[in-house]
This record gives sequence, C-alpha cells and structure tokens, in this order.
Amino acid sequence: MGSLEQMIKASGLDWTIARPGVLRNGSRTGEYCVLTDPEPWRNGIIRRADVADFMVGAAESDDLVGQATVLISRLPAVHVINTVQTPIRPVSQMRSVFF
Repeated sequence: MGSLEQMIKASGLDWTIARPGVLRNGSRTGEYCVLTDPEPWRNGIIRRADVADFMVGAAESDDLVGQATVLISRLPAVHVINTVQTPIRPVSQMRSVFF
C-alpha cells in the first residue's frame, strides 16, 4: 500500500479508493465489476466513463465507505462471485455532487 493510501485511510474521513484497470476511451457502458478483493483481478480494462460513473455513485452512497476497490470491465462468470453487487444508477438519475 502506497503512502497516499495510508494517509487517506488514517485521515478519519469517509473514503472510498478506486483503483481502475487499464483505462480505455469510450462511452459509459454501466457494465463493470467493483472488486473489494483484488486477488481475482488480472490485467482488467475499463472505460474512463465507467470509472467516472462509479465515482459519482460512490460519492452518493455509503455502501463502499472505507473500502479500496478495483474497477474492471465485466469478469467471466467464474469470477463474478467475488464482486460487490452495488446498485449503480445512471448519472442522469443522480443529484449533483460538489467537491
């Protein structure tokens, strides 16, 4: 774990860390996995728009507070058991979030 992660975790604030796989361009698919255990993760890819979608959803929900996540495109069915089933709403259905 890097020193930035340690600083975030020791901050006393609510936090969620997002570790995306290899970033690709393209529109949001909404079809991605949020892994809380990075062990099954192997060179996953994810679209930048899906990372943004996750981050907005995480900012509006307490479901993943205090968790470091790995974000990748949908996994083969054998690995889906290791994912968190977090409902992610389309950005158009979310209220505004200001940082």
